[in-house]
Amino acid sequence: LDTHLDTLARRFRFNTCMHLTQCVKRLYTSGVRTKEGNPMNITTTATTEDGLPATRYAAIIDGTEAGYLLAHTSGLILNVEIEEDHQGEGIARALYEHADNTQGLYHVPTWGCTPEGLGFAEAMGGDIMDEQEAADILGLDLDQIRFDAGLEEM
Repeated sequence: LDTHLDTLARRFRFNTCMHLTQCVKRLYTSGVRTKEGNPMNITTTATTEDGLPATRYAAIIDGTEAGYLLAHTSGLILNVEIEEDHQGEGIARALYEHADNTQGLYHVPTWGCTPEGLGFAEAMGGDIMDEQEAADILGLDLDQIRFDAGLEEM
């Protein structure tokens, strides 16, 4: 792929291969469609959530945000929200696949998931982050989490 991007960069006089790669990613994301065939763009924004550095992937349909996936810079999924009138259109899956291809994603261990989050993790597949690593990123005490869940004595 890099060889092809270098060739295209020279052909179209892009200054750097990195610039061309960004353009290719923009073209790719503008070609995403929902299950119903509606065109969807995915935007990527660096942000912070509760003081944690994160990337926000937002699905834009007809100029309006239909949902987003928020991932810590380590790839730990922090949140996924899809507007109610867009649920079931494949938006969460498109966001997950795009973000996983972009930075690599990890699901939160079961102690950090809502019932909906567990369903999402099962539907998407993929890796679950190590419990201690996830607790460290989130600033939580894993022993306390286990105690609160009745899994360990303090």
